[in-house]
Amino acid sequence: YRGTLWFNEKKYDLALNDLELAIRIDPSRFEAYVARGLIRLEQGRTSEAYDDFNLGVKRSPKSAVALYYRGEAHRRTGDLKSALADLEHAMKLDPRFGYPFLGRGLIHMQNGTANAAIKDFTTGLRLNPRMAQAYANRGIAYYVKGQMADAQADFERACAIDPTMRADIDKGLRILKRRKP
Repeated sequence: YRGTLWFNEKKYDLALNDLELAIRIDPSRFEAYVARGLIRLEQGRTSEAYDDFNLGVKRSPKSAVALYYRGEAHRRTGDLKSALADLEHAMKLDPRFGYPFLGRGLIHMQNGTANAAIKDFTTGLRLNPRMAQAYANRGIAYYVKGQMADAQADFERACAIDPTMRADIDKGLRILKRRKP
């Protein structure tokens, strides 16, 4: 879809217009709903994004991608039980898709279980070693556990893949340092 090209250029209004046209032309294409949901998620419109991901799942119930993103919308709204259900279903449908492991790892972090998070982030990275977010979040989990060398190595890997992550990592570390007793 041309809408995904606009999305990649962060021209969200143009992307939404094209995706809405694509949906009007062929409402059965789940990819258009997922792409529109991604834009809405990026814009912080999580409820609308969830609706799009849900439509994507309804149109393609065996899409691990649609399930992953619906799970991510659940996670962002705090519905961790539903998020886990979608993420684990996505893992069963496509065990080689790394992003559901990232999502479940983030839930483990929210629940304070750093070891389980590290395991999921590591599995996700084995499947997709280009996931900068997984390195960054595994680095945070290592930091929480006091494994500073591992944390630093993962932060560096994340920034090597996506240099724009440096500011977010630095901000996260400042927050974590303030929380330490």
